Amino acid sequence: MTTNGAFHWYFCLSRSRHLDRLSCEHEDIYEAIARQDSDATRAAMRLHLTGAAGIYRNPIRART
Repeated sequence: MTTNGAFHWYFCLSRSRHLDRLSCEHEDIYEAIARQDSDATRAAMRLHLTGAAGIYRNPIRART
């Protein structure tokens, strides 16, 4: 496997985990809204946005 191939594989695996986490976060947000639970919605959004802020501040480290 070439170095580029190894990087691509690692990037895809890392991206897959990232997308799984995002999907769970979005589901938590949706469920809290559906229950009309403002405290749970606020907490789920805060967790989601805090994670997103970290990714945008340092996109290379967020992929590892």
